[in-house]
Amino acid sequence: MRENEHNWIDKRHEIAQLLTHLGHVRQAVPVNYKLKAELKQRLLEQMQQMQKAQLGALPVKRSRRRFWWLGGGVMALSIAALLVFLPKDGLRLHEQTVLAIPTEESAKQVSISPRGDRIAYLTDNAKLHAYPVDRPEDKDLFTLPATSGRYESVVWSNSSQRIAVLEQTEGASRLWMMQFNDNGGQASTQLLWEETGAQVADVSWSPDGRQIAYTKVKGDKVEVWINNLASYRENKLAEGSQPDWSPDGKRIAYVQDGEIQVIDLTRGAAAKAAIGTKPSWQSPDRFTYLSTEGRLMQARLNAQTGTFDTLSVPLYKGVSLTSAEWARDGKHLLVAKQTNQGLVFAVVRSD
Repeated sequence: MRENEHNWIDKRHEIAQLLTHLGHVRQAVPVNYKLKAELKQRLLEQMQQMQKAQLGALPVKRSRRRFWWLGGGVMALSIAALLVFLPKDGLRLHEQTVLAIPTEESAKQVSISPRGDRIAYLTDNAKLHAYPVDRPEDKDLFTLPATSGRYESVVWSNSSQRIAVLEQTEGASRLWMMQFNDNGGQASTQLLWEETGAQVADVSWSPDGRQIAYTKVKGDKVEVWINNLASYRENKLAEGSQPDWSPDGKRIAYVQDGEIQVIDLTRGAAAKAAIGTKPSWQSPDRFTYLSTEGRLMQARLNAQTGTFDTLSVPLYKGVSLTSAEWARDGKHLLVAKQTNQGLVFAVVRSD
């Protein structure tokens, strides 16, 4: 083994120890902020040394596993170092788990389970990857049914045992449901629903699991529809895209002409809430979204006025996010950034 490779392994070991210490510091009560700051500084120094050496010190041939931790890991940790916190009256985020997908696996989309404990992503070769957030090495790989179409997106249902994968063909869209057993292995795969003559995207489950909201594209029409999975009765909700169902089932946020609209399903009235894309509900009265620059924002319902107040969430400085998705528990936020080297993402906890 060459000396450079020895140095990389040593650096990796040191960073792993520092991350372990940081985890212990997070759990301490009261928190030792001085020690935490010192450990973070040491971690940053180690990362900077690794990045400087990356241009000339990395072996030319790397195994897939080594690339996961050295290549993607360095890039992800660099982004993680930009984490900042909000004041007490804002959305407080902490305790990141930073992950990365190897560049040789071209991920189409990543999704987080309702409990915030598992990640799933889809690759170009019709493979579905799923693993626990705290144990990325325990990854399960599933092969999707052979088809003439292409698999475009993946989303967890309201159960952490079920994942839906959306397939697109020339004349139809199909929603496949994968059921897992108690050990995390694949138990069954079935065709849940098919939409002919249109393209479907942005599937969002209702809290009771009986309905889905989705984007339907037919010709030049882009609309939000609701489908009852028991009766398969469909209803058009509005013109727009990217619907997301609130945790209490009373509202749906969606995007229309660059603006986020929120429709009250009990009254059928819609109102502008913010300017941006990718709304994702954290609780019945608030959701996050991305600004036109890819910055994370928050919209909160004002009980006095009935409108939404918006504020910036300075999660990362200078980073334009690709997506931000809340788990159904409202405690885990999955943020992703598409880079030239692949997809980098992190799971962040809120208070």
